Amino acid sequence: MTGSELITMYEFSYAALKRNLEGVTQEESLVKPQAAGNCLNWVLGHIISARSILLTLAGGAPVMPEDAAQHYRRGSGPLD
Repeated sequence: MTGSELITMYEFSYAALKRNLEGVTQEESLVKPQAAGNCLNWVLGHIISARSILLTLAGGAPVMPEDAAQHYRRGSGPLD
């Protein structure tokens, strides 16, 4: 995969996220699914945290501070 292909994939997924999150409030993002799983806020934070790590591996600056990223790592506690 080339760098430009990776950029295209990230741009596409970012646009999809923006469309799907349009109009969602902070309160709505913290609602936990009935059966199981993580709230929308955690899922989005997890994506941003992972992308931030990839960005630093590519030589960029992280977009999420380490103390904030800890809330969205695998195995972290639920958001309240």
